[in-house]
Amino acid sequence: MGNQYPQEASGFAERRRQRKQELRQDFFKDKSPALKMAWRIVVSAGLLGLGVWVVSLPLWNITSPNQIEVQGTRLLSAKQLKDKIKIEYPQYIFKLRPQAIATQLEAKVPVYNVVVKRSLFPLRVSVIVQEREPVATASLNGKTGFIDAKGVWIAASSYPNSIKKPEILVVGANQNVLGIWRKLYSQISRSPVKISVLDFRLPNNLILTTELGLVYTGEYTYSKMEKQIKMLDRLRSLPKSSAKLKYTHIDLINPDYPVVDGVTAPLPDLKPNP
Repeated sequence: MGNQYPQEASGFAERRRQRKQELRQDFFKDKSPALKMAWRIVVSAGLLGLGVWVVSLPLWNITSPNQIEVQGTRLLSAKQLKDKIKIEYPQYIFKLRPQAIATQLEAKVPVYNVVVKRSLFPLRVSVIVQEREPVATASLNGKTGFIDAKGVWIAASSYPNSIKKPEILVVGANQNVLGIWRKLYSQISRSPVKISVLDFRLPNNLILTTELGLVYTGEYTYSKMEKQIKMLDRLRSLPKSSAKLKYTHIDLINPDYPVVDGVTAPLPDLKPNP
């Protein structure tokens, strides 16, 4: 009987301890989703703060034009393009606006389809351009310049003085000429007869200077020029170097029936093939 009470007291204490543990587990079980959410928020906020701190370090600054890489230039120099990019150094790379830089370059330099990319490793800005290559020399509004294949006029001062001059000269260039140039150039560039000058000074008569001499073509249309170029190819058989044949120009206003002016000898049959 003397040892019974200590054993009961010990059992009671153990049951009480187990009960407290069960109550504690039930408490945290009920609170577990909220605690997990709070923990996730704390961790996310910490990572975000760490990220903001890391990217704000000076090592992410573009500090000179040497960190700008220019690709795609052949006629222009990389320095010429870099000089047109107006940014203040040092410049936080994430504050650079690629599209704004691209628009800036296309407005100031004879380039198009400009793509600007930012990279972190290594830290640099890549500028990829397509140059506007001159295909004809032309003055516009009293200024000397060039025309590219797409009909865009570019001032000569936009290119280095050492640039090779195009073999084609356009006389009397204006906005209407630039509007038709893309199609017209695609035609004359594949002509079997070399065309060196296009004279637009007469509104209804485009005059070409070719290896056969002057050619009157009348008012330009795409379909008519196609026929005129084919007829020029046939007219290459004219014995221009012969002393018996002298003419001032070839009239192709009606390309089906060419007229050769100033002929001193009978011409071969020049009617189009059936």
